[in-house]
Amino acid sequence: MLANDAFGNFYTIMHDVTLSTGMGAYLNMLNSAKPGTVNGVPQIANENFARENMQLFSLGLVMLNQDGSVQPDLSGNPVPTYTETQVQAFARAYTGWTYATASGGSPTTFPNNTVNYDSPMEAVESQHDTAAKTLLNGTTLPAGQTADADLTGALTNLFSHQNVGPFVCRQLIQHLVTSNPSPAYVGRVAAVFANDGTGTRGNMKAVIQSILLDTEARAGDTNASFDGGHLREPVLYMTNVMRGLGFTFVGAGTGTGAEYYYSPSNFTNALSEKPYTSGSVFNFFPPSYVIPGTTTNAPEFSIENTASAILRLTLADNIVYNRISDFSVDLSATSALGLMASATGNATTDSTNLVTALGTIFMHGQMPAQMQTDIVSHVATLTNIAQRVRVATYLVITSSHYKVEH
Repeated sequence: MLANDAFGNFYTIMHDVTLSTGMGAYLNMLNSAKPGTVNGVPQIANENFARENMQLFSLGLVMLNQDGSVQPDLSGNPVPTYTETQVQAFARAYTGWTYATASGGSPTTFPNNTVNYDSPMEAVESQHDTAAKTLLNGTTLPAGQTADADLTGALTNLFSHQNVGPFVCRQLIQHLVTSNPSPAYVGRVAAVFANDGTGTRGNMKAVIQSILLDTEARAGDTNASFDGGHLREPVLYMTNVMRGLGFTFVGAGTGTGAEYYYSPSNFTNALSEKPYTSGSVFNFFPPSYVIPGTTTNAPEFSIENTASAILRLTLADNIVYNRISDFSVDLSATSALGLMASATGNATTDSTNLVTALGTIFMHGQMPAQMQTDIVSHVATLTNIAQRVRVATYLVITSSHYKVEH
């Protein structure tokens, strides 16, 4: 779903995430019925998705300027984005949704106890709260609406909120380009989110293009000392190296199912990031994390420490020595890199060509000159060609310049 929606409109992403049965189960919108009374005491609808959808997926906790900076009140304190009363109103707007039928249709009973994770959730109108609901910025959903109409109204209210652009765009910049973007960078991208040039709000293709082509994103192209980038989180570090080296799946099974994930995830577990095992909806690391003793916002460093730094070296060693269970890579003397490392018989020339190729694969041809010289000088002393390939690869993928994606 996320792959299909990535370059569409952010409203579509919001809508599809909201009705995702997996998300419904995770944040309790699935089978959340209209509130009734217990022993005469009025109940409230489940607030989990309503709260996290605002806090984490769309608005954030405090009001933002379009450059991502916090809006203060007259006393200099941050202005809250929403109130508990508004959380409860959104929670009531999201009531009545349950599993779709086996064919993807609307069930007649609530909850529908026939589990279906292949289809979006469907509504049972009798379990939807039809009272009026006051949302953000003075918007009220009128009484008597269907579950789908209330859902559309609630998501439209969030989508049009002034916080969405800077809140979402800053985090996209952090993941795609740099941990600590300038307010001006955030502001430029948020402006594209608000209007892609054709009057359309939330055009993610235009937003991502603006993120990747921004002058701040491209500053390192011509200035090697530009202070930017972000630490590669463990899962992306491992998958990027495996793809770059051409690992293939050799385990049992067809190679199209869950067996792909079991073994690699065990190798990143020691680095505090095993896929699908985040301790909470707050993810493996917070976007607001600042490296202690600095003012540098660097989310991924929240799970980086002296132990994980050493364990990442161990992971790199396991990769170049082909120890990733159920996967295999050829770094022998007869592999493509091995043949390059021995093509002319001149150790310096061959090592230079090898390291240049690795720099193209892993650093987009931007390996610092001194780094290349140092690696070439070392691996040229190795007469075992397979070892030359492994050591050169290890030195590249364990370097700070690779660990921090520029």
